[in-house]
Amino acid sequence: MLLVFSLVVILLAIVSGFLMLWRLPVPQADPLPAASTDTGVQPKLTIIIPARNEQQRLPPLLESLAKQD
Repeated sequence: MLLVFSLVVILLAIVSGFLMLWRLPVPQADPLPAASTDTGVQPKLTIIIPARNEQQRLPPLLESLAKQD
Protein backbone atom coordinates (compact mmCIF):
# COMPACT_ATOMS: atom_id res chain seq x y z
CA MET A 1 0.00 0.00 0.00
CA LEU A 2 2.87 2.34 0.79
CA LEU A 3 4.39 1.63 -2.62
CA VAL A 4 1.17 2.60 -4.41
CA PHE A 5 0.87 5.80 -2.36
CA SER A 6 4.49 6.71 -3.11
CA LEU A 7 4.03 6.12 -6.83
CA VAL A 8 0.88 8.26 -6.88
CA VAL A 9 2.64 11.10 -5.06
CA ILE A 10 5.64 10.93 -7.41
CA LEU A 11 3.39 10.85 -10.47
CA LEU A 12 1.40 13.85 -9.21
CA ALA A 13 4.62 15.75 -8.52
CA ILE A 14 5.91 15.08 -12.03
CA VAL A 15 2.61 16.04 -13.67
CA SER A 16 2.24 19.21 -11.60
CA GLY A 17 5.85 20.16 -12.40
CA PHE A 18 5.22 19.81 -16.12
CA LEU A 19 2.01 21.83 -15.84
CA MET A 20 3.78 24.63 -13.98
CA LEU A 21 6.62 24.69 -16.50
CA TRP A 22 4.13 24.68 -19.36
CA ARG A 23 2.58 27.91 -18.03
CA LEU A 24 5.87 29.81 -17.77
CA PRO A 25 6.32 32.54 -20.38
CA VAL A 26 9.00 31.89 -22.97
CA PRO A 27 11.32 34.85 -23.55
CA GLN A 28 11.44 35.89 -27.19
CA ALA A 29 14.68 36.98 -28.81
CA ASP A 30 14.82 40.42 -30.40
CA PRO A 31 15.02 40.19 -34.19
CA LEU A 32 18.37 41.14 -35.67
CA PRO A 33 18.48 44.15 -37.98
CA ALA A 34 18.77 43.37 -41.67
CA ALA A 35 22.35 43.30 -42.91
CA SER A 36 23.18 45.90 -45.51
CA THR A 37 25.47 44.71 -48.30
CA ASP A 38 25.90 48.04 -50.07
CA THR A 39 28.34 49.59 -47.57
CA GLY A 40 31.46 48.35 -49.34
CA VAL A 41 33.01 47.25 -46.04
CA GLN A 42 34.04 43.62 -45.87
CA PRO A 43 33.32 41.77 -42.63
CA LYS A 44 36.23 40.77 -40.44
CA LEU A 45 37.02 37.09 -40.37
CA THR A 46 39.12 35.06 -37.96
CA ILE A 47 40.56 31.69 -38.91
CA ILE A 48 41.80 29.31 -36.25
CA ILE A 49 44.19 26.65 -37.52
CA PRO A 50 45.16 23.90 -35.10
CA ALA A 51 48.77 23.01 -35.82
CA ARG A 52 51.20 20.74 -34.05
CA ASN A 53 54.59 19.86 -35.49
CA GLU A 54 53.62 21.48 -38.80
CA GLN A 55 56.68 23.65 -39.42
CA GLN A 56 56.95 22.68 -43.10
CA ARG A 57 53.24 22.83 -43.96
CA LEU A 58 52.21 25.97 -42.10
CA PRO A 59 53.83 28.66 -44.36
CA PRO A 60 52.25 27.30 -47.59
CA LEU A 61 48.91 27.01 -45.81
CA LEU A 62 49.04 30.62 -44.64
CA GLU A 63 50.00 31.78 -48.15
CA SER A 64 47.08 29.91 -49.72
CA LEU A 65 44.70 31.37 -47.14
CA ALA A 66 45.98 34.88 -47.85
CA LYS A 67 45.38 34.39 -51.60
CA GLN A 68 41.74 33.44 -51.10
CA ASP A 69 39.18 36.14 -51.64
